[in-house]
Amino acid sequence: MTQRPTDARLLAAILLSVVVAGCKGQEPSIAVAAARPQVIQQAAGPPTYIGRWAVTPTACDRAAWVLTADAMQSPGALSCSFVKVEPTSAGYTAWSSCTSGRATGPTRLIFTLSGPDRDMDLTVEGGPLAGPVALERCEGRQTEPVSQP
Repeated sequence: MTQRPTDARLLAAILLSVVVAGCKGQEPSIAVAAARPQVIQQAAGPPTYIGRWAVTPTACDRAAWVLTADAMQSPGALSCSFVKVEPTSAGYTAWSSCTSGRATGPTRLIFTLSGPDRDMDLTVEGGPLAGPVALERCEGRQTEPVSQP
């Protein structure tokens, strides 16, 4: 007399075969693609966080934060390379690898944009920053005091 598999064993065998069948069509390059920087743009054109930013307009020439599509450099020792950037309702979230001094590690940065066209003021927070940093866009702003005649 032969034994029939129990219902639990039969169900487990069916589930395992479904999972294995579903994995066969998956591309092996997913891990490789995840390692490349990805910028998901909110609208056509470059991300609005790109540019030179400073705590005050007068600091633009000597203490600017520089943000590109895939990196950020503070006027101090902080530099970050973005692994993935996604738009949010308030700006962007950047998954990054940041270096501050001798310490390097993965982190998440949050960019909140505001102003008339959501491109004049930027708050950066998260990662190795002790708290939010409020910045103003440098381009198109006067960086030197007006001299009086």
